[in-house]
Amino acid sequence: TTGSNGETKYVQGKVDYVVYENNKAYLSINESLYSIDDLDTVHDPAYLAAYEKATDLVERINRLPNINTLALGDGNEVDALNLIYSNMTQYEKTFVASEKLDVLKTYTDKIAVLRNEAAQKEVETEKDNTEDGSQG
Repeated sequence: TTGSNGETKYVQGKVDYVVYENNKAYLSINESLYSIDDLDTVHDPAYLAAYEKATDLVERINRLPNINTLALGDGNEVDALNLIYSNMTQYEKTFVASEKLDVLKTYTDKIAVLRNEAAQKEVETEKDNTEDGSQG
């Protein structure tokens, strides 16, 4: 609705019922009546939930550091993003652009490389420590 100062106010909620007064339809939302003429958009709750979940996932993918500066410590966020995606329903997954999934896969692969390198360094360090200790 538009207020007296010209500012548009949006109301969101479930339509509880429709009432007709003077041949005009009004929507009851959150115990208030709004003219059907002011209706902007209708969303199915499942659609809106899927859209919001996908939007949140994409925003978090976009906040990942540059792939060239990705560090081992970023692995937890990459793991969390993969978990979110894997727990999404097939319907929810349709809201995520394939380009963003490609980006997430690139980051997942890079984290795997960093973890592998860290594990190899740890093995080499343990081996060096064992050799140093045995020379005595």
